[in-house]
Amino acid sequence: MDAQKFRQTLTEIHNELDHATSVDNESRRLLIEVLHDIERLLAGENRQEDHPEYSGMLGRLRKSVEQFEESHPFLAGLVGRMADGLSNMGI
Repeated sequence: MDAQKFRQTLTEIHNELDHATSVDNESRRLLIEVLHDIERLLAGENRQEDHPEYSGMLGRLRKSVEQFEESHPFLAGLVGRMADGLSNMGI
């Protein structure tokens, strides 16, 4: 997944979150936090090797997928694609 696809998927996830009424506040907060980490990484503000907290990013995304699989399958699919893309990049 290239940077443009990541940005497009990030936008889709944000749009889904904006319209999802049954996502609890804690799940929403955690997902938005990891999305912001990804946005900063894509913008080149931080390099992965300089910030070890990025190593937990993939795990947090995968946990989000589990939380949203039943209640928001489309959102879970988007987040899953993002996690797969990061994994392919070695993050």
